[in-house]
Amino acid sequence: MDLLLLCIAVAIPVLVLIIFLPMIKKKISDSGPTGNGIPGLKAKDAKHGNLELVTKHGSLHEFLMWLHQQYGPIAKFWFGEQMVVSIASPQLFKENSRVFDRPPILFKLFEPLITENSIQYANKEDGRWRRNTYDPCYSHEHVMGYITIFQRLAEELVEKWSHIPRDEHVPCRQEAFVFALKAITQSSLGDFFLEEEQVVKFWKSYDICWYDMEERLGGDIPQPGSEREKKFNDAKKYMYDTIAAAIEVRRRHPNTANREMLVDVMIENNIDDDVMQSDLLTSIIGGFHTSGNLLVWTLHFISLYPEVQEKMFQEVSTVLGDTGKVTPDNVAQLVYIRQVMDETLRVAVVAPFAARFDDEKDVTLGGHVIPAGTPVIHALGVESNDPALWPNPKKFDPDRFSPENVAERQPYSFQPFGFAGKRKCPGYRFSYVEIATALANILRRFQIHEVEGQTIKAKYGLVGTPDGEVWITLSERSAENKEE
Repeated sequence: MDLLLLCIAVAIPVLVLIIFLPMIKKKISDSGPTGNGIPGLKAKDAKHGNLELVTKHGSLHEFLMWLHQQYGPIAKFWFGEQMVVSIASPQLFKENSRVFDRPPILFKLFEPLITENSIQYANKEDGRWRRNTYDPCYSHEHVMGYITIFQRLAEELVEKWSHIPRDEHVPCRQEAFVFALKAITQSSLGDFFLEEEQVVKFWKSYDICWYDMEERLGGDIPQPGSEREKKFNDAKKYMYDTIAAAIEVRRRHPNTANREMLVDVMIENNIDDDVMQSDLLTSIIGGFHTSGNLLVWTLHFISLYPEVQEKMFQEVSTVLGDTGKVTPDNVAQLVYIRQVMDETLRVAVVAPFAARFDDEKDVTLGGHVIPAGTPVIHALGVESNDPALWPNPKKFDPDRFSPENVAERQPYSFQPFGFAGKRKCPGYRFSYVEIATALANILRRFQIHEVEGQTIKAKYGLVGTPDGEVWITLSERSAENKEE
């Protein structure tokens, strides 16, 4: 009997611990300095928060992957002294879909490049006015009008590649980015960026600045007066001087076409030159960085999956027919190419995250009250790798985006261009049509082959990009047909 009582005396506290310890631990983890009950991390120190842990994981996207694995679809962490909430589920995205404003703190490190005048930092009435003014330039009607530009640039690229020997390695990343830069500048600024040398210099200047910005995002700030700061400032000056020259040319030679380009809209609305230059650079970066990465990643993936590439070629042959040209009448028929692009956006995590905040009132997400002014990250890359939504998420499978599968998918489960507060990337139509046009022309002429022994790693900043050049080789389909 004494032994039984002793066992009971020991067992009851153990059972209590077993039952209640998870609750106690959860309560401890929930109770950050604000005591708001949101799952997640406490600040490691008052000044830097959890930034050391972000750096340890290599990027914000990789940190968010870890964070949500630990705490579920909603979790908090500390960006310096600021609490940040990250969400990663279709339901939570839906709940936050009407918020318009962006939290400046998460994008502050990019201000030296795009300046405080940029639409990136424009919130409330100013931000809404600019979006309402600029967005029609990327409407369906306008994008259909740009197809002639995309088709011409794609034909130029294919002609250039036709002179490359079979076994010569092609720098896919450089070629894709230069193509995308030409597409966005010629459809935003007019016929200013026509010379290859000029476009390449602009891209390389951008690359210098962008990589410096991503170093700053990791906490590595250049010293005033250093060689690194001078290199950054020189590259930035070249880009702004080039944009200013393009604006001046457009002022002297106004638009005479039926549609207006972005620069025309800005001039007609008397946008200040400083704001115009910042917004044009922001638009150019957003336009060619996303599209360029989409093109290079797609070419890389289809070099690894010949069966996908062949299916794309068969679709191109059927849709384009004898004309061999992408037009407003047939671009929507490139259904499988769209599936491949969507799967590329998902697997490569081209757009890892977006962010919003409401600085006037508290918002409720997943039953948690988010204090006014708290940045809310939309962890798009985490959601696109969620096994509950995407079985075997690392596998490249364009059939995930077949019309049948898309129809069955939960709303907000795939948002590669964002979604919230009418602040979805305005260029999403532009990007899809531009890259579909490029791929159709390339695949109609060439087979794409991987370079063996090459290791391609992704680097995640504001976008997911290859960490270095991506090499491919080409073989002409016409030559193969002749041999047959």
